[in-house]
Amino acid sequence: MDVFEKISTTDKEQLLEAALRHKIDGVMTYASDSSVAAVTYIAEKMGLPGNPQLAGEAIRRKDLFREFQRQNGLPHPAFCSAKSLPEAMQKAQAMSFPLVVKPVDSAGTKGQSIIYGRNEVSYAFEKAVAQSCEGVVIFEEFIKTESMELDG
Repeated sequence: MDVFEKISTTDKEQLLEAALRHKIDGVMTYASDSSVAAVTYIAEKMGLPGNPQLAGEAIRRKDLFREFQRQNGLPHPAFCSAKSLPEAMQKAQAMSFPLVVKPVDSAGTKGQSIIYGRNEVSYAFEKAVAQSCEGVVIFEEFIKTESMELDG
């Protein structure tokens, strides 16, 4: 049976109501970071196979994923996160430029900047935090590579 419901993929409660109403037996997302939280929430609430909410959140949020990498000895760029401009200014000062600045919880390149000096921190922070539902911005070391990258 095919059904359409006009619900945001980030509205966990409305999606759960629809899932219960339609008596679904599986839930997934495809190539969408923003809907991972809803998928894990629905799976957990309905007892369906899926990842735990904490794992889904760690994969979806850039700051939590970088922390996971650090704690488990996995390769990762130097990083820090900030919730306010003063905090961002202080933490970015301790890092080496250039830096990639982005919201911890957006997809694609929404709110993302590459900055080359301290005088750009304020602009990049404000741009990123405006696109973050969580109000958190991550600063990451920019890794230059000659390798070709393909994203989709």
